[in-house]
Amino acid sequence: MRLPLGIDDPVERLRAVNRETLIRKEEHDAEQLDHVAAALGRHSARLAALVERIESSPREFAVNVSNVPGPRIPVWLRGCELREAVPVIPLADGHALSIGIFSYADRITFGAYADPHALPQVAELPLALCAAVLDVCALAAPTRRRRQTLRAVS
Repeated sequence: MRLPLGIDDPVERLRAVNRETLIRKEEHDAEQLDHVAAALGRHSARLAALVERIESSPREFAVNVSNVPGPRIPVWLRGCELREAVPVIPLADGHALSIGIFSYADRITFGAYADPHALPQVAELPLALCAAVLDVCALAAPTRRRRQTLRAVS
């Protein structure tokens, strides 16, 4: 699946990516491949191993992005409040990039692992990610202020 990342307008880019990923989810692309692997595994361990290799092949995907929703309220462990957690999404062999997104209380953190040979411009990733998040936050800020004003008035 190719994501429409070349759109300059951040709102339109976000909408286009959202549409494309929703289509993939509605068509259950990943689940269908899992069902095929499971069915083959019942009949032939050799075929199941082949499908498993294809599923994790760099030809199948080069980037893995996982959202890990955390608790919306602060949590404590032995008297200490958890302030931040960074997700670890392992980089599959032969893949270029994995990005984890973790939401906790009122914060979102990102964790990224990259193969510098496959992605030589990886040093630019943190700034590009920050710029993209700031674009979306700037667009959401007026809406958030309106909601806060409405709550304060009600």
